[in-house]
Amino acid sequence: MSAAAPTEARPVAGRGIKPFASLKAHFRLAVTVGAVIFVLGIPVAWVKGKAEWTTTATLRVSPRFARNLESDEELELQSNTQYRDFVQQQIRSVNRLDVIQETLKVLGKKADLWWRLPAESESRAAQRLQYSLAVRPVPDTYMFTVSLSGPKAEGLAEIVNTVVQTYLASVSGEELWGATARVTELARQRDGLLKEIRAKTERRTELGRELGMTTFSTGADMNAWDKMLMESRTALDQAARKRIEVESKLLAVDAEARPSRPDPGVGEGPPKEDGFGGTALTVNADAEAALESLAWSMISLDPELSALTSNLTKRRAELLISTSGMTSDHPARLAAEREVAEIESSISKRTTEVRARARAALLAQRRADAFEATRTTDALAAMVDSRRSEAVRVGEIYNEALGLTADLDRARKRLDAIDNRIDFLTLESRAPGWVRVLTKALPPELPSKGGRKKLLLFVLVAAAGAALVVPIAVDMLDPRIRSANEAEKMLEFAPLGWVIERSDPRTEAFASDQLRRIAQKLAFESREKGTRVFVLTSSKPLEGTTTLVLDLARTLASIGVRTVAVEANALRPSPRYGEPAPAGGFADLLASGGNPVAAVLPATEDLPERIPVGGPGRSLGPVTRVDEVLSALSAVYGAVILDAPPILLSADAEGLVRAAGLTILVIEAEALPKAILKRALRSLERLDPRAVGAVVNRVRVTPGAGYFDESLSEQAEGRRAEKSVWSSPWLWR
Repeated sequence: MSAAAPTEARPVAGRGIKPFASLKAHFRLAVTVGAVIFVLGIPVAWVKGKAEWTTTATLRVSPRFARNLESDEELELQSNTQYRDFVQQQIRSVNRLDVIQETLKVLGKKADLWWRLPAESESRAAQRLQYSLAVRPVPDTYMFTVSLSGPKAEGLAEIVNTVVQTYLASVSGEELWGATARVTELARQRDGLLKEIRAKTERRTELGRELGMTTFSTGADMNAWDKMLMESRTALDQAARKRIEVESKLLAVDAEARPSRPDPGVGEGPPKEDGFGGTALTVNADAEAALESLAWSMISLDPELSALTSNLTKRRAELLISTSGMTSDHPARLAAEREVAEIESSISKRTTEVRARARAALLAQRRADAFEATRTTDALAAMVDSRRSEAVRVGEIYNEALGLTADLDRARKRLDAIDNRIDFLTLESRAPGWVRVLTKALPPELPSKGGRKKLLLFVLVAAAGAALVVPIAVDMLDPRIRSANEAEKMLEFAPLGWVIERSDPRTEAFASDQLRRIAQKLAFESREKGTRVFVLTSSKPLEGTTTLVLDLARTLASIGVRTVAVEANALRPSPRYGEPAPAGGFADLLASGGNPVAAVLPATEDLPERIPVGGPGRSLGPVTRVDEVLSALSAVYGAVILDAPPILLSADAEGLVRAAGLTILVIEAEALPKAILKRALRSLERLDPRAVGAVVNRVRVTPGAGYFDESLSEQAEGRRAEKSVWSSPWLWR
């Protein structure tokens, strides 16, 4: 086995490292790896890092003291200086030693668990807590904060909140006057309202259960019962119209039909009775003609009758043609006339049966529609009468429920006002008049500072690095052929060329240029070395061999080399070759001989001259005439390109390879592992073909992937691509 165009041994570049292309091709993998490493690194950072926890309570210092709920002002700070001095006084009061000592007493055993160190005295623990508390004003606000930090989060929020409550209790010197008595009276009124609300709610629930309703509301919209009555009347009107329509359709085709008596409650007025128990209407004299017309229209749509008539008519025409020119007493003419009579009788009989069935089906359908409309109208009329009789009773109940709803709304508004007043009085009676707690200290969920942040940052960097490295490693370890360079490195000879994956007009133009390059090499082989027969095969199916054969044949023809494409893949024939010519396909030529040139289909706008495979089987059958057929084609055509089945799947490919002057292995990029391609190469080596070449097909180009993408842009725009400033030569001088 020899290469088609041997060259001197030279080093071949590998696939190279293209971070941007790798990231784009394996974006989900990169995100998944980065996320997994980051998620797994969080517990490590959490356990290994030493952090400091902080919790904060926020208090507000009002510039005025409201004594009661009606905003009676007992004291107001007159200037900003007085207010700032007062705020500083409150800040200094929060961590007074007596406040801290009282806090530790209130905490009791919790203080030993959360704050006091082993063998530490109460005085020392109080002083350490006093110095650890950070009390600071919030600039440009009425607020100040109380914060505490420690090596663990447990207990910090409870300690800060206890300090704040102890401070508020120590500075609370005045309460709202009579707050306890007022709260008691409000609570008594609240109990009475709750009883009233409960009783009226139960009564309204009983009314709702009786009416089957859950909501009672006033306004422009009608109540639910009126809506149901209106909807029923509307439905009854629509049903009556539908009933008239379907009965009219029935009367149009059935002269014996009589419309049912319409419902007087619908609004039509009292009906006029005829002698048959139905409404007196004029009988349609043309009903039979209308029914017959509709039946014939249905007959024309009957597929079985159409098929039978067509076949019998065709047979009748054949008989008439065959008897033309015969004498009237000719035996064949008499038999044909009898058969013609039988055909006409069959057509007439079948037509009569189908017409009768169509008439019966049409009448049954329209009578069923009329019965359905009548039944629906009667049921709706009964429903309207029933709901109309209940309207007065429902109205009384509904109005009572509306009154209960209004009473309940008023009672709930009073209850809300009482609840708000009780809550405010309770809060005011327990808090200082100047200082209020805005937000309590909450247990910290994340550390405020410490080593965990650094470890998390390191984990984040590691996750980002892995997200970048893993896609690159996947591409570097990918066992599939991705470019012509990789194919050359594996084949140990340069491929004839490579064809880009065609997805848009720009790649189509680039692929056309690549096909022209390969075609010129094949034309050189044909002109200089006398090679006329080229076989294109692949390792596995669906690697683009058929498309490449047709494109190369068309391209060779465009550069002046008369070329025929021969489909030799009986394992998986392609519909693109079309149906074989009357002379047969390639398999027929091999089996029974014939003129191969007569089997060539003419070229079209999209297809070259070609010979479909033909034949009934999944193989070419005997290949003893393959040299004879190819020689006959080579005598007429400058190039004969065989579309062979995969070398690893079909024995036909081996016979074609032995008969070819040049065997071309089609390699689809990013499709198969190198191990399969090596198996295909070993199969070709055992056959010892005259010459071997390769074409890398469907090479995918990723934007920003380097040479391929740059060449694609330059070929489309006709000018040199601009280089990035980071790759400019002056930067590396």
